[in-house]
Order: sequence, then C-alpha cells, then structure tokens
Amino acid sequence: MQFNRIIYVYLLNEGVKCWRPVKAKNVSSTTYVIVDESELANEEVWEFHCNEKVICRWHTFSGGKRGLVAYQKLEI
Repeated sequence: MQFNRIIYVYLLNEGVKCWRPVKAKNVSSTTYVIVDESELANEEVWEFHCNEKVICRWHTFSGGKRGLVAYQKLEI
C-alpha cells in the first residue's frame, strides 16, 4: 500500500515525550492506515503499528512545528 502522508506515532518507554514520523495512507479526513514497516528494523516501541487504522489530530510539538499525531486505534 502506498503512503500519501507522514503522521506521528508516540513512542512508548522513552522516558520523555517522543514522536516517530511514519508513512500512512489517508482513508478519510482524520483516519489513516500506518504503512511504515521501519518499526520492524529497530527497537522502538510504537503506540500504534503497521497496518493499524488510526484517528489523527493536529498537534504542536515543542519548537512550534505542527503535525498530525495518531491518538486512537480503529478496528479495520
């Protein structure tokens, strides 16, 4: 599945708030399917995983950058 958007997934067990940019496919205005498989190659623990459908909302990160963050999983 091709991606058409970068969204951000929260990283668990990091000690501080960390977000990973991941590839996602847009399904609706706020819903995306994560298609990034890079989590398989590293030791990060993502809150949501490849092939999961998630709801996203806009978030302002420290430093002022804005991006879409996944905050809720939907059943596919």
